[in-house]
Amino acid sequence: MATIQKRINKDGTPSYRVMIRQIDGFPPASKTFRTRQAANQECFKLFTK
Repeated sequence: MATIQKRINKDGTPSYRVMIRQIDGFPPASKTFRTRQAANQECFKLFTK
């Protein structure tokens, strides 16, 4: 399961964090992107493997 969270940086610009929770007991993985489009592409890339 993946979640995209919008975050506001100190300079006021938004960034988007993709957090992936895995079922097998592994800790959650996250990665931050500058645009929502890049975050969405990463989600699709991970789930189409």
